[in-house]
Amino acid sequence: MLKVLIADDEKGICRLLQYLIDWTAYGMEIIRVVHTGMDALSSIRELHPDIVITDVCMPGYSGIDIIRESKAKYPDIHFIMISGYREFEYARDALKYGADDYLLKPIKKEELTAALCRIINERIETQQNNSRREELLLYVQDTARSFRETFVLSLLEGTISPKWLTSSYCREKLHWNFSGDCFLCIAVKVDVPNERISYEERIDFFSKKGILILEQQAAEHKMTCCCGLKGDILLAVLNAEEKNISETKELLHRFLFQIREHMKQQSLHLHITIGKGETVNAAARLISSMQHAVCALWERIMRNSDGVAEYQDSMDCSRTTLNFTDKKRLLKALEIADFPESIRILNEIESTVKNDRNLSGYGCYSLCREIASTIFLGIDLQFSKDALAEEKEKLAFSLENSAAKEELFDSLKQYIQSASDKLELQKESVSRKPIREARNYIALHFRNPELDLEEVSRAVGFNPSYFSRTFKEETGKKFIEYLTDLRMQESQKLLSETDLPISRIAEMAGYRDDKYFSRAFKKYSGLKPKEYRKLYFM
Repeated sequence: MLKVLIADDEKGICRLLQYLIDWTAYGMEIIRVVHTGMDALSSIRELHPDIVITDVCMPGYSGIDIIRESKAKYPDIHFIMISGYREFEYARDALKYGADDYLLKPIKKEELTAALCRIINERIETQQNNSRREELLLYVQDTARSFRETFVLSLLEGTISPKWLTSSYCREKLHWNFSGDCFLCIAVKVDVPNERISYEERIDFFSKKGILILEQQAAEHKMTCCCGLKGDILLAVLNAEEKNISETKELLHRFLFQIREHMKQQSLHLHITIGKGETVNAAARLISSMQHAVCALWERIMRNSDGVAEYQDSMDCSRTTLNFTDKKRLLKALEIADFPESIRILNEIESTVKNDRNLSGYGCYSLCREIASTIFLGIDLQFSKDALAEEKEKLAFSLENSAAKEELFDSLKQYIQSASDKLELQKESVSRKPIREARNYIALHFRNPELDLEEVSRAVGFNPSYFSRTFKEETGKKFIEYLTDLRMQESQKLLSETDLPISRIAEMAGYRDDKYFSRAFKKYSGLKPKEYRKLYFM
């Protein structure tokens, strides 16, 4: 409901305005009626009305004074001025100071209604314009956010266009204003043991809160930043004057604390690491700083600790490759499906990695990525195309999100074990296929009295002795027991659902002799066929 304040020193006019129209029908309510300019101003400050209907001339403050003073503080209030003919000049001044309309006394219902409708329409149009402005602002913000994400990812991948590394481009496209000539890049990752906070939840946190927290912290230290996400890793470029960039250490430690405080309700077991690249004095050198920040971030898997990891010149950011001998041994073991030997080779490589003091975190990660590719190459020979697609995707994800070198190698071993289990199931399925075919063959031919073990074993390509043994292992029954069960079940169904003669039912169930059938049926069910029919015929 729109709130309406009426101000007029003539009480009769006030009563007329109160009852001239049905205010609720227009979505309005009269919140107060006053008779002096002073009371009108006091009520405006207290009640914040949407519409004020006021006389031009009132004791204390005139209607014009009320408009002039109120509009300065409350520009959204709509004013309707009431005036007699002799105060027409005052009414014109009122319009100059912001009155929406004026009405001449005596006030007519249709004129008041028209004035209110104009205000309502204006408010609706303003709201629509504001809504459109908000939508446009959101679109611009989303577009800028997308550009910023592309910007930081291009820095990491080294594919950024030189035109992007200018202050004018960053200001216009990224909505990022440089605040100085010094830059440094950071990469932030939250590792959570046992996935207490899911991958998706970590992305959601950084996109909705983490970036905002970093931007606020940067502003407090007189810095600006440009952020984006690579999966659940927050990448950011910090920019400041040289005298302020030295405060980065304090900023990052405060940022770590803020992240921990926001996420501790979900899990107390957080490992938060910030990889920090070197400070550079030109935007063109940002590629190096960003790549070194991610390289420093990977050091967490070697030192098994979190916090701020600064890039050191001693860190090797190049890929580490698997030596030819180990690669050949691993491939050979996988090609012949010797999975225990594959695991043993991996254990040897892991032991070598643990004793290599010069290996960087990124080097360890890239080595495990190459091992994974080798495993894929060897294991794929045992399977049809894309049979392990889901497992491959899971392994790639596990490697990307490992927080320790032990986790990297555990993921590789788990993949090999998963492939081994799947291959075993595949072999079992192949061995069971002839038995499935045999059961289908029996179901189709059990009504034939000539059906026997030799016929079924020939049908599936086994010799009778091997088939008999395998059939019992798979079904838990000897062939003749399985065949008899099938024939008796068919007999019971026909006895309970049809009035066919016993001899006919015996024939349909695969028996030539109805007397032999009756003896076999009684042995199976404990009842003669006629007795069974009396009990169960529907």
